[in-house]
Amino acid sequence: MKILAEPSPRKKEIVSSEYIYPVTNKMYLNRNFPSRRLNYFELVRKRKSSQKLKRMNESLLPELLWYSCKSIDIAIEPSGYIWSHRPAPSAGGRHPIDIVVSTPKRIDKRNLSLYNPIDHSLSELNLDAKHTKKFFIEVNKVLKIDSAIVIWFVAHLKRTESKYLNSMSLLWRDVGALLYCIQIACTALGLSSCPIGRLGESRLSRMFNNKKIIGVGGIILGGMS
Repeated sequence: MKILAEPSPRKKEIVSSEYIYPVTNKMYLNRNFPSRRLNYFELVRKRKSSQKLKRMNESLLPELLWYSCKSIDIAIEPSGYIWSHRPAPSAGGRHPIDIVVSTPKRIDKRNLSLYNPIDHSLSELNLDAKHTKKFFIEVNKVLKIDSAIVIWFVAHLKRTESKYLNSMSLLWRDVGALLYCIQIACTALGLSSCPIGRLGESRLSRMFNNKKIIGVGGIILGGMS
Protein backbone atom coordinates (compact mmCIF):
# COMPACT_ATOMS: atom_id res chain seq x y z
CA MET A 1 0.00 0.00 0.00
CA LYS A 2 1.36 3.43 -0.95
CA ILE A 3 1.71 5.77 2.00
CA LEU A 4 0.70 9.37 1.38
CA ALA A 5 3.07 12.17 2.37
CA GLU A 6 5.86 9.81 3.43
CA PRO A 7 9.09 11.61 4.43
CA SER A 8 11.39 11.36 1.46
CA PRO A 9 14.52 9.20 1.83
CA ARG A 10 16.00 11.30 -0.98
CA LYS A 11 15.75 14.62 0.84
CA LYS A 12 19.51 14.97 1.43
CA GLU A 13 20.16 14.55 -2.30
CA ILE A 14 17.75 17.29 -3.34
CA VAL A 15 19.31 20.73 -3.68
CA SER A 16 17.16 23.81 -4.01
CA SER A 17 17.03 25.39 -7.48
CA GLU A 18 14.37 28.04 -7.01
CA TYR A 19 12.63 29.72 -9.91
CA ILE A 20 13.85 33.32 -10.21
CA TYR A 21 10.95 35.72 -10.63
CA PRO A 22 11.29 38.63 -13.10
CA VAL A 23 10.92 41.31 -10.43
CA THR A 24 11.32 45.06 -10.60
CA ASN A 25 10.35 48.17 -8.60
CA LYS A 26 10.59 46.73 -5.11
CA MET A 27 8.51 48.48 -2.44
CA TYR A 28 8.88 47.83 1.29
CA LEU A 29 5.54 47.75 3.09
CA ASN A 30 4.43 49.45 6.27
CA ARG A 31 5.12 47.55 9.53
CA ASN A 32 3.62 50.00 12.00
CA PHE A 33 0.06 48.98 12.72
CA PRO A 34 -2.47 50.17 15.30
CA SER A 35 -2.96 48.10 18.42
CA ARG A 36 -6.07 45.93 18.07
CA ARG A 37 -8.00 44.04 20.75
CA LEU A 38 -10.03 41.29 19.13
CA ASN A 39 -11.94 38.29 20.41
CA TYR A 40 -10.78 35.20 18.50
CA PHE A 41 -14.02 33.29 19.12
CA GLU A 42 -16.09 36.14 17.68
CA LEU A 43 -13.79 36.28 14.65
CA VAL A 44 -14.21 32.63 13.72
CA ARG A 45 -18.00 32.94 13.99
CA LYS A 46 -18.04 36.08 11.82
CA ARG A 47 -15.77 34.69 9.11
CA LYS A 48 -17.60 34.19 5.82
CA SER A 49 -17.14 34.55 2.08
CA SER A 50 -18.88 37.37 0.26
CA GLN A 51 -19.13 38.21 -3.42
CA LYS A 52 -20.18 41.78 -2.64
CA LEU A 53 -16.88 43.58 -2.59
CA LYS A 54 -16.51 47.34 -2.39
CA ARG A 55 -13.19 49.05 -2.95
CA MET A 56 -11.10 48.48 0.16
CA ASN A 57 -8.71 50.83 1.91
CA GLU A 58 -5.42 49.73 0.30
CA SER A 59 -3.47 50.91 3.35
CA LEU A 60 -4.82 47.77 5.07
CA LEU A 61 -3.07 45.45 2.58
CA PRO A 62 0.35 45.51 4.34
CA GLU A 63 -1.32 44.67 7.66
CA LEU A 64 -3.32 41.85 6.08
CA LEU A 65 -0.20 40.32 4.51
CA TRP A 66 1.76 40.75 7.76
CA TYR A 67 -0.73 38.82 9.87
CA SER A 68 -1.53 36.10 7.31
CA CYS A 69 1.63 35.53 5.24
CA LYS A 70 4.70 37.14 6.85
CA SER A 71 7.59 34.87 7.89
CA ILE A 72 8.08 34.87 11.65
CA ASP A 73 11.19 32.68 11.75
CA ILE A 74 13.39 31.17 9.02
CA ALA A 75 16.31 28.79 8.61
CA ILE A 76 18.25 27.25 5.72
CA GLU A 77 18.17 23.45 5.76
CA PRO A 78 21.04 21.22 4.49
CA SER A 79 19.08 20.56 1.29
CA GLY A 80 19.30 24.28 0.49
CA TYR A 81 15.58 24.84 0.98
CA ILE A 82 14.20 27.48 3.33
CA TRP A 83 12.28 26.34 6.39
CA SER A 84 9.99 29.02 7.75
CA HIS A 85 7.39 29.52 10.42
CA ARG A 86 4.42 31.66 9.32
CA PRO A 87 0.88 32.34 10.58
CA ALA A 88 -0.50 29.54 8.35
CA PRO A 89 0.86 25.99 8.84
CA SER A 90 2.72 24.23 6.03
CA ALA A 91 3.97 20.66 5.67
CA GLY A 92 7.58 20.54 6.82
CA GLY A 93 7.69 24.33 6.99
CA ARG A 94 8.30 24.37 3.22
CA HIS A 95 5.56 26.90 2.31
CA PRO A 96 5.39 25.97 -1.40
CA ILE A 97 2.87 28.71 -2.20
CA ASP A 98 4.07 32.15 -3.24
CA ILE A 99 1.72 35.11 -3.09
CA VAL A 100 1.15 37.46 -6.02
CA VAL A 101 -1.00 40.56 -5.63
CA SER A 102 -2.90 42.84 -8.00
CA THR A 103 -4.33 46.15 -6.81
CA PRO A 104 -7.41 47.75 -8.46
CA LYS A 105 -6.98 48.94 -12.03
CA ARG A 106 -8.76 48.45 -15.34
CA ILE A 107 -8.57 44.83 -16.52
CA ASP A 108 -6.20 45.71 -19.37
CA LYS A 109 -3.97 47.76 -17.01
CA ARG A 110 -3.71 45.32 -14.10
CA ASN A 111 -0.37 43.78 -13.22
CA LEU A 112 0.96 41.41 -10.57
CA SER A 113 3.46 41.96 -7.76
CA LEU A 114 5.29 39.29 -5.79
CA TYR A 115 5.01 39.39 -2.00
CA ASN A 116 8.27 38.67 -0.15
CA PRO A 117 7.32 37.19 3.24
CA ILE A 118 10.85 37.56 4.61
CA ASP A 119 11.36 41.32 4.21
CA HIS A 120 7.64 42.24 3.86
CA SER A 121 7.82 43.84 0.44
CA LEU A 122 6.09 43.82 -2.93
CA SER A 123 8.00 43.70 -6.21
CA GLU A 124 6.29 44.32 -9.52
CA LEU A 125 6.57 41.38 -11.91
CA ASN A 126 7.73 41.96 -15.46
CA LEU A 127 5.33 39.62 -17.24
CA ASP A 128 3.93 39.39 -20.75
CA ALA A 129 0.98 41.83 -20.75
CA LYS A 130 -0.90 39.62 -23.22
CA HIS A 131 -0.98 36.67 -20.81
CA THR A 132 -1.63 38.88 -17.79
CA LYS A 133 -4.66 40.49 -19.40
CA LYS A 134 -6.12 37.11 -20.38
CA PHE A 135 -5.59 35.83 -16.84
CA PHE A 136 -7.56 38.71 -15.32
CA ILE A 137 -10.31 38.37 -17.92
CA GLU A 138 -10.72 34.72 -16.90
CA VAL A 139 -10.81 35.61 -13.19
CA ASN A 140 -13.33 38.37 -13.87
CA LYS A 141 -15.67 35.84 -15.52
CA VAL A 142 -15.91 34.00 -12.20
CA LEU A 143 -16.21 37.08 -9.97
CA LYS A 144 -16.20 40.75 -10.95
CA ILE A 145 -12.92 42.16 -9.72
CA ASP A 146 -13.64 45.79 -10.74
CA SER A 147 -12.31 47.57 -7.63
CA ALA A 148 -11.10 44.53 -5.69
CA ILE A 149 -7.61 43.37 -4.75
CA VAL A 150 -6.66 40.01 -6.23
CA ILE A 151 -4.36 37.65 -4.33
CA TRP A 152 -3.28 34.56 -6.27
CA PHE A 153 -1.39 31.48 -5.18
CA VAL A 154 1.64 30.32 -7.19
CA ALA A 155 2.68 26.82 -6.15
CA HIS A 156 6.11 25.19 -6.32
CA LEU A 157 5.49 21.51 -5.62
CA LYS A 158 9.23 20.82 -5.69
CA ARG A 159 9.61 22.47 -2.27
CA THR A 160 7.26 19.97 -0.63
CA GLU A 161 8.66 17.11 -2.72
CA SER A 162 12.11 17.87 -1.31
CA LYS A 163 10.90 16.52 2.02
CA TYR A 164 7.94 14.19 1.27
CA LEU A 165 7.03 11.53 -1.25
CA ASN A 166 3.52 11.63 -2.78
CA SER A 167 3.27 15.23 -1.63
CA MET A 168 0.45 16.63 -3.80
CA SER A 169 -2.14 16.16 -1.04
CA LEU A 170 0.05 18.20 1.31
CA LEU A 171 0.18 21.04 -1.21
CA TRP A 172 -3.62 21.24 -1.28
CA ARG A 173 -3.77 21.22 2.51
CA ASP A 174 -1.38 24.16 2.48
CA VAL A 175 -3.74 25.99 0.08
CA GLY A 176 -6.69 25.48 2.44
CA ALA A 177 -4.73 26.58 5.50
CA LEU A 178 -3.53 29.74 3.76
CA LEU A 179 -7.01 30.63 2.50
CA TYR A 180 -8.44 30.29 5.99
CA CYS A 181 -5.67 32.36 7.54
CA ILE A 182 -6.20 35.19 5.03
CA GLN A 183 -9.96 35.13 5.59
CA ILE A 184 -9.54 35.32 9.38
CA ALA A 185 -7.19 38.30 8.93
CA CYS A 186 -9.75 39.93 6.59
CA THR A 187 -12.48 39.46 9.20
CA ALA A 188 -10.26 41.02 11.88
CA LEU A 189 -9.62 44.04 9.64
CA GLY A 190 -13.26 44.50 8.63
CA LEU A 191 -12.71 43.38 5.04
CA SER A 192 -14.76 41.16 2.75
CA SER A 193 -13.17 38.27 0.89
CA CYS A 194 -14.11 35.48 -1.49
CA PRO A 195 -11.92 32.49 -2.43
CA ILE A 196 -11.93 31.67 -6.15
CA GLY A 197 -12.21 28.07 -7.29
CA ARG A 198 -10.58 28.70 -10.67
CA LEU A 199 -6.96 27.63 -10.36
CA GLY A 200 -5.40 29.82 -13.03
CA GLU A 201 -3.94 27.00 -15.08
CA SER A 202 -2.63 26.86 -17.70
CA ARG A 203 -2.61 30.63 -17.89
CA LEU A 204 -0.32 31.08 -14.89
CA SER A 205 2.43 28.74 -16.09
CA ARG A 206 2.32 30.53 -19.45
CA MET A 207 2.66 33.91 -17.76
CA PHE A 208 5.75 32.76 -15.91
CA ASN A 209 6.97 30.67 -18.84
CA ASN A 210 7.61 27.74 -16.50
CA LYS A 211 5.62 24.50 -16.41
CA LYS A 212 6.85 23.69 -12.89
CA ILE A 213 4.90 26.66 -11.53
CA ILE A 214 1.20 25.99 -11.12
CA GLY A 215 -1.75 28.15 -10.17
CA VAL A 216 -3.72 26.79 -7.21
CA GLY A 217 -6.44 29.40 -6.86
CA GLY A 218 -6.68 32.68 -5.07
CA ILE A 219 -8.82 35.05 -3.05
CA ILE A 220 -10.46 38.38 -3.91
CA LEU A 221 -10.49 41.15 -1.28
CA GLY A 222 -12.69 44.19 -0.87
CA GLY A 223 -14.34 46.49 1.62
CA MET A 224 -17.51 45.54 3.40
CA SER A 225 -20.66 45.99 1.31
